[in-house]
Order: sequence, then structure tokens, then C-alpha cells
Amino acid sequence: MATYHEPINLQDLLLHEIHPPWSRDKKPLLEGNVCVMGEVFSLVDGKYRPFDPAGAGDAGIAHSVSTEAVDATDEDKPVVATARGAMLDVDQLVWPDGITEVQKAAALVQLDARGIKTVTTLS
Repeated sequence: MATYHEPINLQDLLLHEIHPPWSRDKKPLLEGNVCVMGEVFSLVDGKYRPFDPAGAGDAGIAHSVSTEAVDATDEDKPVVATARGAMLDVDQLVWPDGITEVQKAAALVQLDARGIKTVTTLS
């Protein structure tokens, strides 16, 4: 018998937010990127892009977390991200391949400074 695995939904990631219109920002996802819910973003020149801990300048700063999946392969596409005033399940965050535990810890401090708290849940 086949096993069904329910995909992640926003309630798995977003445990609490102060007020959605204030906690979330809608900005363009930079062309050439595809993001998934829970992906950690940087904000460079007013556009989201996947966080790159080795990136130069703002590309190396964790800024927000995607609340939806968006395909911006061919052009910039709008994406909504949690940018402040929220509590997220740290185990639902999506990190770039090859990120180290030290880099993750530094990124979590950067998110915390923006008011994005992360916790480990019991599930």
C-alpha cells in the first residue's frame, strides 16, 4: 500500500505572527530563482533571493522567510515572506545546500534581530 506524506503547509511553518499585514512583506523574487515555503531569503536591491551565507553584502544576510512557493525562472515574480513579528518552526526552514551549522546559527541571529523568532516544536 502506498504511503501518503502531506506536504508542508503554512501552519507547520508559521506558529504565530503578531498581525499578518504588518508581519509579512510582498516583494519580487529575483528572476532565475524558484523558492519553496520556508526558504530563507536575503533582500538585495528591493528583491528577495535565496539566502547565501557566503554572499557579498546583503546577499549574505538572512532577512525573511518565504510563506509560499513561487517560480520566478523567467521573470521577477511577487512572493510573500514573513519579515518581522513572527515565530517559526526552525525545523521547517529551508536552507541552501552546503550551509554549515555555524552559518545557520548566524542566520538565525540575523532573523531574530528582525523579530523573527525560531523554536523547535515537539512534532
